[in-house]
Amino acid sequence: MDDLGGGSRKLVCLFLCLCLSSAVMAEIYSWKDASGKMHYGDRKLEGVNQKEVQVRSHKPTWKTFEIEINDINGILTAKERAQIKKDVNNVYQFYDKSLYFDIYKTVPVKIRLFEMKNDYEKYTSSKYQTNGKHSRGIYFSSTNEIVLYLNVSERFRTFFTIKHETSHAIVDTLTPFIPSWLNEGLAENMEVVGVEGSAEGEGFYVGPHEENYSSLSWFDEQGRMLNVKKFLSLTSTKFREQQRQGRSPNQVHAGELVRMFLSQKTGKSFITRLVHIYERGSNILSAYPADEHYVGGLRVMQDDWDRWVRRSRSERIVL
Repeated sequence: MDDLGGGSRKLVCLFLCLCLSSAVMAEIYSWKDASGKMHYGDRKLEGVNQKEVQVRSHKPTWKTFEIEINDINGILTAKERAQIKKDVNNVYQFYDKSLYFDIYKTVPVKIRLFEMKNDYEKYTSSKYQTNGKHSRGIYFSSTNEIVLYLNVSERFRTFFTIKHETSHAIVDTLTPFIPSWLNEGLAENMEVVGVEGSAEGEGFYVGPHEENYSSLSWFDEQGRMLNVKKFLSLTSTKFREQQRQGRSPNQVHAGELVRMFLSQKTGKSFITRLVHIYERGSNILSAYPADEHYVGGLRVMQDDWDRWVRRSRSERIVL
């Protein structure tokens, strides 16, 4: 790699570190183009002299976390408390075993559940100087506490919210520089993540997210969706600002874009690359690494997205 410049060496080192530490893909190939530039990828190309890079793999071990649940009004059944602990550990497992986070650096979260929305808003306002008027729940990094209220009309959504905020707790702790769209997109999909099969946690899946699917169709029909290049060029500040204005498609867009990536082997690898790029403190807008690391670049990503938006239904994704 003597012919590589300093910037290219950093990118290559980053890529190789990711591969070696994470075992993201079973096979990694390297090759030089006509100008002598080194490339890395996960596909065997016809007519290209590629060399297979030896990747050291590991199988992470797993132990469950004890989750502190402060059920203020005693509204949870024993079965529901057990379900929350299982759900939260499933989210931890997904990040540890599927996206290759070093999960044991994370402080397990505390969960504070109120029966009434008014009590929830009073607590967040008095303790954290913010009211949760426009949210179902909030994660506070200063105390590692998730605060939420019971969704009486759709009780199951309360458990979705807990998994959503657990995702924020993990991402905010381990990769604080991650862009808001990716943080939010991962959290949206963790609402419906699950584990099937062995006690070792094999068999992750992401269930259908009907709320996001329906909202995506509506926003698309209204012509309010940005193309992927513009969406990935939003700063985190702009992303959050638009969310606060209400009826923004950003959260749904983020959730469905990450869901599209998770539905593909190469897309899931792309997410992991992004996570590790930002884990190292990069503040680059996502459009640039997306054009470089997504197979086919932004042009193909846009084509994939157009097809995804117009798919006939939201289906379960087995990972």
